[in-house]
Amino acid sequence: MRRVRIFLRRLLQRPTGVRAVYFYCTCPFHDGLEVDYELRYD
Repeated sequence: MRRVRIFLRRLLQRPTGVRAVYFYCTCPFHDGLEVDYELRYD
């Protein structure tokens, strides 16, 4: 019974989408707007 509860909790905490985070990077490799993707939990 405990294993089922853990499985359900993990199922509920699945990421529902990916959010794009934009930030300005000043390093010589990028030198401009960079995009970072992070998982979103709703």
